[in-house]
Amino acid sequence: MKEIKVSVPDGKKAEWQDINGVQTLVLVDEKDERPVMERIKTFEDACKELNRLAEEGNEDMAILLADYESNADNIKTEATLAYMKLCIIVAALNEGWVPTFEKGEYRWFPWYYLYTKEEVDAMDEDEKRRVVGRASHNANPLGGCVCAGASNVSSYSSTHNGARLAFRDRERAEYAGRQFAELYVRYYYDAKLENL
Repeated sequence: MKEIKVSVPDGKKAEWQDINGVQTLVLVDEKDERPVMERIKTFEDACKELNRLAEEGNEDMAILLADYESNADNIKTEATLAYMKLCIIVAALNEGWVPTFEKGEYRWFPWYYLYTKEEVDAMDEDEKRRVVGRASHNANPLGGCVCAGASNVSSYSSTHNGARLAFRDRERAEYAGRQFAELYVRYYYDAKLENL
C-alpha cells in the first residue's frame, strides 16, 4: 500500500466514506468535543451548533435556522429579533432537548433580581453594568421566560414563566442569563441597552 501525506485544514479531518460503492477519502468537519457552554459564546456559535444538529438529521433545528434566516431582515422591533436569536441560543445550548411538559419534568430559566437604588449605589462598576433600570412605578417585563415584575412602587412583586426559552438544566440557564444578558434585556424591554 502506498502512503500519501496531505495537509488538512484546521477544523477538518480526513475520513474514508463509501460514495456510490467506492471508498473515497474526504475532508469532513471535525466535531468539537468541548462542553456546549465552552463552544457557544456568541449567537454565531449557536447558529453553527444548530447547523451541526440539522446536518445530523434534526429537522426542528433546520426549521428554526431557516425561519430566522428568512425573516431577520424584516423584523422591526428589538424584542422580536432578540426573541428569535434567544430561541436559537436556547436550542443550541440544549443540544436538541425540548420540553415535553410531562409530569415531573423540570425546566429552567435565567433569573434576574430587582435592586433598590441603595443596592445599586453600593455596586462596583462591573456589577452596575449588568443592571437594567426602570423609573416607572411598574416594571413588568413579562415575556416568554422567567422574569420579575414589580408594581405599586415595588411593594408588590411576582414572577412568571413560559416555555419557549426553557433550558434542560440550571447550569445552562445560569450560563445563558450571564452570557447573553444583553439579548434578554432587548427581549424584555424592546430596546437597545444604550436607550434604557
